[in-house]
Amino acid sequence: MIAEEVAKVNPALVLPDQEGKPYSVRYEAVNAMLLNEFLKKHRKVAELGLVSRLLRFYLRLGAALANIVGPMTDGAQEPEDLTRLFVQRANNRDARGLAELYESNAVLAFPSGQMTVGLEAIRRLYEQKLAKVPRFEPEEPLPTLRNGDLAMTSTRRRDGKGIRVQAVRRQPDGSWLRIIDWPEPPVG
Repeated sequence: MIAEEVAKVNPALVLPDQEGKPYSVRYEAVNAMLLNEFLKKHRKVAELGLVSRLLRFYLRLGAALANIVGPMTDGAQEPEDLTRLFVQRANNRDARGLAELYESNAVLAFPSGQMTVGLEAIRRLYEQKLAKVPRFEPEEPLPTLRNGDLAMTSTRRRDGKGIRVQAVRRQPDGSWLRIIDWPEPPVG
């Protein structure tokens, strides 16, 4: 009866009788088969252990790098980062990168007295402006006002003619984007 059950699982482990029916189990073959299965599973576990150790190593390495160089993103992690990123991208003549600092339906109050709305229009405006401006310099930041996921950032203009003001919003990923940018408000 045991031979019949074993034959259902693996006929090679059973010796047949004269009529070809399962008669006896080849126990010496069972041991070899079990050892082979054990070795296969052991290799798989060892591979998984190696993968697990490598994964832990890369996670620790990533955390260490983040502590050294900061978050692995070129987005604004704080509202104040937008001004620094603006200057960097403007000096790299990156109109597309500048537009990426704005939400899709953002409003840029520029040129003076006009409204430029949406990423594509903002990108085109910066392409034109970047061709005419030799270099942007960082300006003195004023205190940021925050209310939850909204903030107002501002800088004192280098020419002494007032301030630049931006309303920004925290995005679902934690980064910040401009929603309203007023680089040259009237001085009154």
